[in-house]
Amino acid sequence: MKILRLSFFCVLIFIGLWAHGAEEIHPEVLEALHEAPEVVEELVLAPSPKGSASSVSFVALVFGLTFLIEEVAIAASAYFIGTERLSSVAGFLPLFIGIFLSDIALYVAGAWIARSRWLRGYVDVPSYQRQVGRHLDRGMWMTILISRLAPGMLIPIFLMLGFSRANFKLVAFVTFCITGIYSAVALYGLLYMGLQISDLLGAEALAALALLAVFYIFRNEIRRSVRTWLRRRRLPSPPPWPPAPLRGLPDLQVPRARTFFESLPSGLSYAPIVLGYFWNALCFRSLSAPLAANPGIENAGICGESKSRILQAFPPRFAEHLPRFIAFTVPEDLASLDVLNLVAQAELAFPIVAKPDIGYMSRGVELIADADALTEYLERFPQNQTVILQAYVPWPAEAGVFYARPPSRERAVVRVAMTYFPFVIGDGRRTTRELVECDPRFAPHLEDFAGEALDFVPGAGQVTRLKLSGSTRDGSIHTEFTLPADAPLIARIDEICRALPEFWIGRFDVKFESVAELLAGRFQILELNGASGEDLTAWDPARGAAHAYRTLFRQMRWIFEIGIANRRRGVTAISGGALLKAYIEQESLLFRLLERTRERRRARGGGGAE
Repeated sequence: MKILRLSFFCVLIFIGLWAHGAEEIHPEVLEALHEAPEVVEELVLAPSPKGSASSVSFVALVFGLTFLIEEVAIAASAYFIGTERLSSVAGFLPLFIGIFLSDIALYVAGAWIARSRWLRGYVDVPSYQRQVGRHLDRGMWMTILISRLAPGMLIPIFLMLGFSRANFKLVAFVTFCITGIYSAVALYGLLYMGLQISDLLGAEALAALALLAVFYIFRNEIRRSVRTWLRRRRLPSPPPWPPAPLRGLPDLQVPRARTFFESLPSGLSYAPIVLGYFWNALCFRSLSAPLAANPGIENAGICGESKSRILQAFPPRFAEHLPRFIAFTVPEDLASLDVLNLVAQAELAFPIVAKPDIGYMSRGVELIADADALTEYLERFPQNQTVILQAYVPWPAEAGVFYARPPSRERAVVRVAMTYFPFVIGDGRRTTRELVECDPRFAPHLEDFAGEALDFVPGAGQVTRLKLSGSTRDGSIHTEFTLPADAPLIARIDEICRALPEFWIGRFDVKFESVAELLAGRFQILELNGASGEDLTAWDPARGAAHAYRTLFRQMRWIFEIGIANRRRGVTAISGGALLKAYIEQESLLFRLLERTRERRRARGGGGAE
């Protein structure tokens, strides 16, 4: 979280200070901006009269950012005041009120944690108590002042104030006073220094200083990534990928070792993507437009949507593309559940796939071999939550098929990413574990493959797949596949999506027997992801970071375009509060399931590779 906050802060300062001097130093950039869409020109170039719609948007943006990234809110407010888009008062008030309310929200969260057993599972309360205990004895004024000035102490201190039931009125009063002083000093100090340094050095020198600040802040992360990359460079070069290592998929044309971009911490690599969200929110004057992107799916498919309800929405004529499945709620008394009868009624046969009805990144997805394994899985599964049992599709190959129908495009967009789940190739001598440890691409994810299967010795040339399903977080590889313009797959996917109620953008996870079968439109749909379903072609290791961000920024813009267009048609989206509730429920379910799975694996001295 700290990485995200600092990256947003530095990037926004870099952009803002560069833009402050752009008119003097970069006239060609201004000319390009004037050729941009009208909405961008209005927001970026035109000063906003007080009380105008743009002014209100800037105020709302500053206020909203205080709940997400405080440093960015301060930088944004200073930038809007410095460029005369907001008055001093209009820039200060939303900043001050937002910071105050976000601090009080942390206090309230701490009080909730004290009352909720499952919430305490997310927060390491003893660690926080050790971290801030000595500060809580210094008096309320000094404690809250420390929370503002000491790095990393704000969240622990306010959570512990709420957890310990400190006097709310006193906390609110002291927070109000200190926040007012802090907001004023931070805002106007940043504004004054920015303008003075800009006048003294010029915008280009200031931008260079901001860039150096970014490298200084991330020096530890960059040093660690460089060391890891250099260490792997010194290892013996691994053998090239064999032709078509996984049956049904094309030859693998990616670097044998992980690239430097792939070695970056996920928080650092995703920071520009979230920044792109706020840029689009500014351009489209809406933070919540994505909530209307897919009205036919719960929460637009951003999080917490029911996978079974999505599959049930498919018209009967597409049944050939759907494996049989059944969804049911796991009761408190598992003995009352006739598991075998349920499996038989759904006409399923072992092996089957079990997974949570809500979730992402293949978390909690397991291949169930028999009735005993199913009972063991259900014992770990949280009670009163919905589980899906789905027929196992034995086809060897899997792909992510991205679909979008944005208003700015005449035809729908269909893109395919081939998915290569982690695997090793045996030599007849070493165990699977030893093979993984020697593989520069999959070795960092060894703990994700932990289990008895790692002690197996595959024969020479034998391909052993390490995961039933997965994502980039556990070493899976996604490569872009160029579709022929006349491929029947494109027409079939478009037909399915237009038949689904109010579905505009998302990704199908499909299995197929061969590339020829996939192109012919013969595939099985494992699940359909909504607005949060990434275009997996972005993560092709052979294409690099620029391609990844270009692809994901384009997808983000399409989500906003679709959401705005749907709102103009009268579509009502869910509220931010409802989305937050769905997110908490999803994370709670996955946390409990994965924690119980880890406990079960520790109890039996390992686990199971899938």
